[in-house]
Amino acid sequence: MSIKVFLQQLAEQQIEFWLEGEALRYRAPKQAMTPQRIADLKEKKQAIIDYLIEQAKTPFDLSYGQRALWFLHQSAPNSPAYNVAFTAKILSELDVSALQQAFLHLVARHDALRLRFRQQQGEPQQWIDTRALIDFQLIDAAEWD
Repeated sequence: MSIKVFLQQLAEQQIEFWLEGEALRYRAPKQAMTPQRIADLKEKKQAIIDYLIEQAKTPFDLSYGQRALWFLHQSAPNSPAYNVAFTAKILSELDVSALQQAFLHLVARHDALRLRFRQQQGEPQQWIDTRALIDFQLIDAAEWD
């Protein structure tokens, strides 16, 4: 059985896999992780990692909605029209490194937050970046009015 088919069968049982850096992570309902399944996963771990890395290198087409946004971006690349800004006032002590780690874990877990878009032969394509990178800046606005 191919790794792709194996992962599809697991996905049907709500078992999900992703990479965090070089580590393989999963989420599954408790009853789904039988001793036999755990043994199968240990045996196929490296093949699963290799498959996920290879998938990240393969471009795929944009959805209809993504294509529409791509077209709009091409006609007005500096427009902030589809950006959503948010500010919050944090009243308690903030552990900045914990907040940064939380964002890194969030980006690592969700492929959509690591999508990269490029054009190949005039057509937009998307790739999932294997690295979870964020631009995290701390700006103390305590004295601002």
